[in-house]
Amino acid sequence: MIEKDLVFDKRILHRNLEKGLITREEYEKHIAGLNDLDGSFASQETGIHDGDFDLDARELTELELLEQKDELDG
Repeated sequence: MIEKDLVFDKRILHRNLEKGLITREEYEKHIAGLNDLDGSFASQETGIHDGDFDLDARELTELELLEQKDELDG
């Protein structure tokens, strides 16, 4: 049996719709119920030089880490 959230996975969504595992209405309801995560992430730039990775990211403050955890916990 497929896990409930996996039937909505965009990689197999079309197949699940065709097989009747979910309806278009169930899919639209699922999408409408998702949280908007816009702005809840940090941008990072990565460069590769001679096989080495150069990750330009700053350390988050303890307050930022706590706020991020609170947002994820809902």
